[in-house]
Amino acid sequence: MATASDLSSPTPATPAPAPFQARRAFRLLREVIQDPDDTDKVFEFFEAVGGNEGPKAYRRCAATPEGRRLLAARPRLVEVLADEAYLASLPEESFGAWYLRFMRGRGFSPSGLLEARERGAGQRVGEDEAHEWFYERINLMHDLWHVLTGYGTDELGESALLAFSHAQIPNRSFPILLAAAVVKGPKSWDMAWPRYLWRAYRRGRRASLLTAAPYEELLPLPVTEVRARLGVEPSAAWHADGILAGKLEDHAARIRRLPSSSPVAASKDPA
Repeated sequence: MATASDLSSPTPATPAPAPFQARRAFRLLREVIQDPDDTDKVFEFFEAVGGNEGPKAYRRCAATPEGRRLLAARPRLVEVLADEAYLASLPEESFGAWYLRFMRGRGFSPSGLLEARERGAGQRVGEDEAHEWFYERINLMHDLWHVLTGYGTDELGESALLAFSHAQIPNRSFPILLAAAVVKGPKSWDMAWPRYLWRAYRRGRRASLLTAAPYEELLPLPVTEVRARLGVEPSAAWHADGILAGKLEDHAARIRRLPSSSPVAASKDPA
C-alpha cells in the first residue's frame, strides 16, 4: 500500500504523446462502427489514435483532496466490484445493489474491461504503479457510470455515455467516435440526435470529478444519494423525453425512449 510520503516523491515525467497512426486508426474505426460491442477493437482504436490524455487525467485527479487520499491508499476497486456476495448483501436501493443487477442482467464482469484493455492495447506507463492503478480504476468506472447516468449499453446509450465521459476525461479518441455516431445515427431535421449527445456532454461537465470518487465507500449508499453527492443530475433534467435506446442506424421513429420514471433497459432500475 502506498503511504502519504509516496505522494511527495518526484512525479514521473509525463510521457510524450503517442503518435496518431492514421491508417490503423481509420481501419479500426470502421471495424468499431461495424461492431461496437468488440471492446478489444475499441482499445486498439484508442491506442492507434494516441495522445497523452491519461497522465493529464491522473494529474487532475491528484490535484483534489479526495484524489490524493485515494492515491495514498490505492484501493483495488476490482476486488470490491467482483465480490458479488458483498454487493448482494447491500440494501436493494443501494448503488452497489444496482450495479450488481446491472452487471448480472448483461452477463458482464468487472474484470472484462480490464482483460479487454490488456488484449487490445499495449501502451503502458513503464514501472509507474500509481498511473497503472489509476488507469485500471478508470476502466472499471465505465459500468459504474452507466448506473449513475442511466444510459444503456445499446449503441445509442453507449454513445451518450461516451459524450458524458468526454466531459469528465477528455480524450482525443472520443470526438472521432462521437462524430461517427452522429453520421451513423438517426437523422431528423431538428438535429435531435446531435443535440441529445450535446446534452449528455453538458451533463458530464456539470457533475463532480468522478475519477476522484471513493466508489468503495459509496456502494452501500442509496443510489439517489450517490448521484446527489457526485452532482450527476437526474436524466429527466437533460432528456425530458426520456433516454434513447436502440441501434445507431435506427430511424428516429423507431428509436425507443425510456422515460426517466421507467426501468433502464435490462437493469430494472429507474434512471
